[in-house]
Amino acid sequence: MNEKSRTWAKDRSVKLNQPIQSTNRYTPLDNMFTINEDTTEMLVNGVPAKKTTKSASLRKTTVNGMFRKKIKEKKIIVVGDSHARGLAAELSVYLEKSFEVMGTIMPGSGLNRIIGLASREISQLQRDDFVIIFGGANDINKNESKIGLHNIRKIALQNKYTNIITISPPHRHDLQASSCINGEIQVYNRRLHKILKDMNHVTMIDTNCTREEFTWHGVHMNSAGKEKLARNIVRVITRSLTAQTSSIILNWEEASSIIPNKEASVQPSMESADDEHKTVI
Repeated sequence: MNEKSRTWAKDRSVKLNQPIQSTNRYTPLDNMFTINEDTTEMLVNGVPAKKTTKSASLRKTTVNGMFRKKIKEKKIIVVGDSHARGLAAELSVYLEKSFEVMGTIMPGSGLNRIIGLASREISQLQRDDFVIIFGGANDINKNESKIGLHNIRKIALQNKYTNIITISPPHRHDLQASSCINGEIQVYNRRLHKILKDMNHVTMIDTNCTREEFTWHGVHMNSAGKEKLARNIVRVITRSLTAQTSSIILNWEEASSIIPNKEASVQPSMESADDEHKTVI
C-alpha cells in the first residue's frame, strides 16, 4: 500500500468515528397538548391553532339553536337499453333545479335484466318520484315480446305509489315499413297500452319521431329526437305534479259541516259519482 492510499484510509476512519448531526422532524408534535376531552390545540406553522370544541362544531350545523333540515330532492330514474342513452342528460337540462336525475343504461339487454338491475333503486322511491322505462326493442328482436310486457306490468304492480312513465319502442327506419320487426313493434305498443290502461300511476309516451330525428343508420334517435322526447316527458311530469297538488282532502269535521243531513245527501252524492265516472271514461 502506497503512502497516498494510507492517507485516504486514515482520513476515512476519522470521518467514520465522528458523530452525525440530525434533526427530529417529529419535534413539533411535542408541542401538542390536550386541554380536555372536547378541546385540542396544536401548532400550525409554529403558531397555536384556534381552539375548536364539539360545541363549536355543533353550532355550525345549527341556525338560531335549531338544526337545519336538509330538503329532500325529488328523484327521476331512467332505465332502458341503448335507446335511453343520453336521455337523463337531456332531462337534467329542464329539471336540474327540481329533480335529481339518474340513469341506468344496458345496451343490448332485455327488460327482464334492465328492470331486475334497477328494481332495488325503484323500490326506494316515493310518491313524488318518477321512473322512466325505455326498453323492449331487444325483446322484440329476440321474439320475446310477451316476456317484456310481463316485466313492465310486474314492476308497475310492485310500485303503485311511484309515478312510472313507459316509452314505446321506436319504429326502425333501417328496415322496410312492412318488415316483420316493425309489424311486431306496432303489436307490442298496442298490447302495452292495453295492459297499462287500468293503472293511474303509469303513463305511456309514444315515440312519434320523423326520419330526420333519427341517426343516419335509422335505429336510434339523434340529439333532436332525444330533445323532443325529453320535452314530452317534462310535460307529463309537470302535469302529474300539478294534479297531485290540486287534490284537496277534507278532515272529518269539515266534511260533516258540509254534509249535515246524511239521508238528504245520499242520493245526490251517488248521482255526482256516476257523472264523474262517465266523464273519466
